[in-house]
Amino acid sequence: HGGKIFCNAHVDEIMVEEGRATGIRLKRGGAVVRADRAVVSNLSIWDLVSTNILDTSLLPSSFTRKAQATPPCRSFLHLHVGFEAT
Repeated sequence: HGGKIFCNAHVDEIMVEEGRATGIRLKRGGAVVRADRAVVSNLSIWDLVSTNILDTSLLPSSFTRKAQATPPCRSFLHLHVGFEAT
């Protein structure tokens, strides 16, 4: 199915067009990487809503409220998995 993994590549912005994440802009050099199908990130919920990596006005306000109300913890594990539904 393809895909690319970028290590040690800090993202400056998750680009959104017509309500869909369409790519990323890298901090170093400002290179743009376009997504054919999806953008997958390892951001925590706290980083997603507290940094400027994504315009939070694009998120449902109920999601943003729940994210901000989620108490931070010192240690956690999150796993991002994508499945193709066929």
